[in-house]
Amino acid sequence: MRRLVLLLAALALPALAQPGVGVPSLIEGDAADVAHLGGAWVGAYELADTGEVGTLRIDVDAEGAWAVVTLLPPSDGAVPTAVRLAVHHLQVEGGQLRGSLARFQDPAWDIEIETTVGGTLGPGDRLEGHFLSDGTTVDTIRRGGRWWAVRAADRPTL
Repeated sequence: MRRLVLLLAALALPALAQPGVGVPSLIEGDAADVAHLGGAWVGAYELADTGEVGTLRIDVDAEGAWAVVTLLPPSDGAVPTAVRLAVHHLQVEGGQLRGSLARFQDPAWDIEIETTVGGTLGPGDRLEGHFLSDGTTVDTIRRGGRWWAVRAADRPTL
């Protein structure tokens, strides 16, 4: 039940910034593949080391001009703060995705984080894959896990 509430909260998040979050995205691939990704996707991510689950929303412009990921991190009971991240680069080819998010200031660690992602576009309009986040300082611990999302709308909700 708690996961459903968090997922619904992620869907209802107000716009925190304009599409692209001030960082232009570079989405490359066949025009049909990029167009197929266009829309709003909702789902979750799981941290491999702790098993904690957060929710996510992915909004992609059908023309590949921008893509934004909004995360609602795992919560310790308090209302989590949404984090909106621009997709820096995304390569789409034959149902395979790989790319990176723009660097962001992690609120929990208070350091800049770099994140790479990979995944597939499976049957039934389901995205799923993995991520790896590295801090930009020498003494940080690499974190990774998996993510998944299903199409919620044919157009971005931003």
